[in-house]
Amino acid sequence: MKKIYLDWNIINHIDEELYKFILENQKHFVFVYSPAHFSDLMRSQKGNEYNEYFDKDVEKLGRICETHLMKYDGNKMNIYCCPPSEFLEKEGKDYPTINKVFNMSFYRDSLSVGENDLFGVLCDSLKAVEFEKIELPLIGNFSNGLEFFQCLLGFLNDVFSDKKKAKEIKSKITEDFSPQEIALINNSTPQMVMDAINSFLLKNGINKDLKNVIKKGLSDAQMSNDLLIFQSLYLSLDFLNFHSDKTRLWNIMTDAEHAYYGSYCDVLVTNDNKMKYKTQAMYSYYGITTEIVCKQDLLDYLRNVIVAETDIKEPLNTILSDHHIPTEYNEDSVYCKWTRLDNPVWGYFNKLEYFLNLTTNQSWFTFSREQEFEKCIFYTETDKFFEIMKTILCESEIVEAFEIEYVEKIKVKDSSALFNFYLSNKVHVLLAAKEDEKMIVPIMNLIFDGGRE
Repeated sequence: MKKIYLDWNIINHIDEELYKFILENQKHFVFVYSPAHFSDLMRSQKGNEYNEYFDKDVEKLGRICETHLMKYDGNKMNIYCCPPSEFLEKEGKDYPTINKVFNMSFYRDSLSVGENDLFGVLCDSLKAVEFEKIELPLIGNFSNGLEFFQCLLGFLNDVFSDKKKAKEIKSKITEDFSPQEIALINNSTPQMVMDAINSFLLKNGINKDLKNVIKKGLSDAQMSNDLLIFQSLYLSLDFLNFHSDKTRLWNIMTDAEHAYYGSYCDVLVTNDNKMKYKTQAMYSYYGITTEIVCKQDLLDYLRNVIVAETDIKEPLNTILSDHHIPTEYNEDSVYCKWTRLDNPVWGYFNKLEYFLNLTTNQSWFTFSREQEFEKCIFYTETDKFFEIMKTILCESEIVEAFEIEYVEKIKVKDSSALFNFYLSNKVHVLLAAKEDEKMIVPIMNLIFDGGRE
């Protein structure tokens, strides 16, 4: 089942036709949300001011993405069943903390525990660290630890929140670059820009690629944080003037986070061209196959996916071509050939196998889902497959039998689940079940026979 990741601007400005189509065809897709959506969403909250659109935005996010939460935590990607409204209550409301972390008031509030003024203790301790008056470019003047801490927080707050300060930092980073070197990087294709940057580093005596340069500045604990490294590389592209954004660094970091989560899906949808080019560069560098689609093309893409789900002729024709059937074999030997399905049949099966009993000449096809072919899998996909099957079966009596004989057994992990029906007069379908990592999942056999009387 295709996993689709919409960046926040797509959700926030979705047009009515696309929104309606998504809601009417959710059984065919998995739309995913992540904490990055809440990084965007919570920035629309201005202190304690009431935002009349906030609740509607949360509801819209929930209607589109249902319970499909993807979250990077503990140095690995985790999949959760959690509606956005629940995530908001449990964790999402804390996301403004990220925007406040460079403000002294954040530490004053955080370090006030009952009657204990830990903030005052911290300030006194920092103030006790004295040194001669120092001036650092961009950061400011200070003569003790507290003044340095205040200057540093102010600097970081400006860098991440102020467009002008961010521009100043970017200019400082590239001031030693020649115009030709800047042009070489900025005019590179997404597929070649990392090579251009690494060539520049080598030319200037740095015998490491950009990723290793970044890793050298990380702690041992951070070395295993793939999201942090991805964001750092993305931010480096922006700093080095590759389709650089003129927005705040908070926004650029959130774009990088969206790009990272999108890499675990089949499709990332964005209308931000600067984000698109940097994301293409990142995906090319990492060998990520996620397709990037703009909002204008999304509706056609979704319609084409639904059409492709029911097209079994093309994969059958593919697997039936170029056979290398042995001429000598033992009795009851079975010839097998398989292919991966880029467009899952009925939204679920991503692998097709062809079997031929060389003695009896009997043949059949088996459709299954291989986890290794999927970037991520949500539990709802099996339920969505059942809904698609009910549409195919159509008749109420057959649908009821399907529910009793197959769906209910799968849900209680009964591997004896079995259901037969004819897809056409000569095509017999046998739905069965198999164990897959302590789960019972559907499998489908397709048999061409003489047909029904």
